[in-house]
Amino acid sequence: MRQPGKLIIIFAILLTCVCLQVFSEIALSSEQTDLGWIIEITNHSDRDYDGMVISASPDYKPESGQFLVEPGKTVTLEIKSAGDSDQRDEPVYIRMISDHPENPGLLTLGNAALSNTFLSTEKSSPGILLEYYYTPACSSCREFLEREIPLLEEKLELLINVRNINITEPDGLIAMNTRLKSLKSSEKKLPLLISGDVILAGDKAITEELESLLLSISEGKNLPLVTGDISEDSSRLKLSVLPILLAGLLDGINPCAFSTLIFLLSWLTLAGRDRRQILLTGIFFSSAVFLTYYTVGLGAFTALRSSETVPLIASALKYAMALLMVILGIIHIIDYRKVRQGRSGEITLQLSKERKKKIHSLIRGKARQAGLFAGSITLGVLVTIYELGCTGQVYLPTLMYMVRIERALSSYFLLGLYNLAFIIPLIIVFIAAWKGIGSEKLTLWFQKNLAGVKLLSALFFILMAGLLVLF
Repeated sequence: MRQPGKLIIIFAILLTCVCLQVFSEIALSSEQTDLGWIIEITNHSDRDYDGMVISASPDYKPESGQFLVEPGKTVTLEIKSAGDSDQRDEPVYIRMISDHPENPGLLTLGNAALSNTFLSTEKSSPGILLEYYYTPACSSCREFLEREIPLLEEKLELLINVRNINITEPDGLIAMNTRLKSLKSSEKKLPLLISGDVILAGDKAITEELESLLLSISEGKNLPLVTGDISEDSSRLKLSVLPILLAGLLDGINPCAFSTLIFLLSWLTLAGRDRRQILLTGIFFSSAVFLTYYTVGLGAFTALRSSETVPLIASALKYAMALLMVILGIIHIIDYRKVRQGRSGEITLQLSKERKKKIHSLIRGKARQAGLFAGSITLGVLVTIYELGCTGQVYLPTLMYMVRIERALSSYFLLGLYNLAFIIPLIIVFIAAWKGIGSEKLTLWFQKNLAGVKLLSALFFILMAGLLVLF
């Protein structure tokens, strides 16, 4: 009885192995037609099988470049011949690009292979491995994969294995950021091509330098760490800190924030708050302003960073923001002249009368509340939100600048630095009030320096426009 039992077990194991080989999660079959080839894709897995299909053979082109096969479904793809009938006997190589774990990779059609036979370049002949980070909406990316890679393979007589990563998907974006972090790079230009420690960023760099890179790799030459438009991370981080710090300070002393702060101090005094209570109010108020402004900035920063994954949108936003900065710079110069002429009440860039009344009414109500902590925190949150239309003029372009020079794990630090600089004027004013300096003296100081603030603001916006274009 033991011997038959052992035979049954061995037979079951062999049968299982055969089934696993035959019944793959992604099954493909092909049939040749007068117009080319028909490929059937059957998805036996429990997740969608989606991606791109490109032909590595110049004489054949997929009718549709993208596919989606739901679990348990079958989809038909047509590969049409773009050449003459003399090419019918030549093998056709089809690349299946997907992040599905069972993606076959390369399908060979024709006399060189049988149906449902797949070549894995990574296992049998790895060739030169390239990592290509792209977005589906990128037409030049498709042209690169469909035409440039096959032409380079033929010209250089090399096998090029391209691993395509779609960064519009969370896993793809994480993979790119992790890879760049490992190379200590802050490059954000797309598409991005990486081989070993070498980075080519943007269509121009890839087109101009890929061939020499492939030759260098095939000849075993030493390669530089990165190539393309990539700056030294350490120097870039140092240069990024100063503009952000100055922007935060400038935002903290702009007429919108400073005039509201002085009005708050006046009402705290009228409400009978002593110096200690004024100082505590300042601490709670400034903390609430910091947290609220930081949270708003983090949300805007995340949205702006997401837009960077679509080059067309990112480019449009960059130039639109740069143009807006130039316009704001000109308006601040006009406001500067008005202040110099004694017409401070006529400046353009300030809170509207309706918004001022809303904030003043809010301060009057909260300044008289018995609960010092709750009142100060609530006031800080609400005043920050009401002032966003004015203070955001400096904040938004600075956030866009942060996105464009962002280094891995430094964005939160830079955002915190900006907001810390923003509340420094608040803290100084509350300390001055605690020391006994009245709101009248602070108002006089502000009016005396308003022209200078306007001139600095004009210079800031023009400088920021230049930085946005350069980065």
